[in-house]
Amino acid sequence: MLTMAHVASLTLKRVHHDARIILLADKPTERLIDEAYPALRKDISELAVVDSGIKDAAASSRYLKTKMRVLLDGDLLFLDIDTLILRELNPLWEHDATICGIHDDNNLGGVFERRLTEGFAALRWPAPVEPYLNSGVMFWRDNAQGRQLGEAWHRYWQESRSVMGDTDQPALHRAMVETGVELKLLGQDYNQKVRDKPGILRQPAILHYETRSALHSRHTLINHLMRQLADTGSISDQMLERARRRNDPWGSAGPGIKGNWHTGRYFAAAVGVLKRLTGVKDHPA
Repeated sequence: MLTMAHVASLTLKRVHHDARIILLADKPTERLIDEAYPALRKDISELAVVDSGIKDAAASSRYLKTKMRVLLDGDLLFLDIDTLILRELNPLWEHDATICGIHDDNNLGGVFERRLTEGFAALRWPAPVEPYLNSGVMFWRDNAQGRQLGEAWHRYWQESRSVMGDTDQPALHRAMVETGVELKLLGQDYNQKVRDKPGILRQPAILHYETRSALHSRHTLINHLMRQLADTGSISDQMLERARRRNDPWGSAGPGIKGNWHTGRYFAAAVGVLKRLTGVKDHPA
């Protein structure tokens, strides 16, 4: 996970050279960095350490995430560590809104998962409505409305844990509805989710992988870069430039015919067609 965070920070610095990068971490993560991955410190501006008081790592990370607007001063752009930056991100902050984000693509069109609507009902929260943000990419202004939203997000996350676990997006939505925060929505290019079989991408500025896929799917670009960083101490500008030019989320041919064709991997796409016609199955990555 620390290698993933390192790759994300390096891709951000590659596009925005003067970015001030703050890694928000709990105390066990600080110890892990110091003992096993000290190289990360030289490529970030600050390691902000908070004692969450929570032993479970996943829950501790959500504690920090939902409290970040309260903990950090100044306007901020939050990025999950399973992201790669390919293009300039200026539209995320070149506006007057308090918060800028991107629709969660699982809920486009106002169709929400049953588990989500049932959770809201159990908590006696108003039913979810659009816009429903993905919390992995957000720009926040440091103003009274932003601070109010941050306090409400953490409060509703704590309230919802017994019903919805440690997920943080439902609590963010509830806080946004309560505070009526001024929102700027951007298109999916600024938070392009990448799964094992991505469809056609347009011009993603941010590729946002699933953490499981980033760690284990060797054909994904982020996995290639993580292995490269571990082996050589650097990441490939050539691979990132190809990804930007071809809107390519993979480091090598993936399992998707359309995705391979769209990113210029024509031979791999043709092989995929033949496998489909002959009934040959791909082995899991």
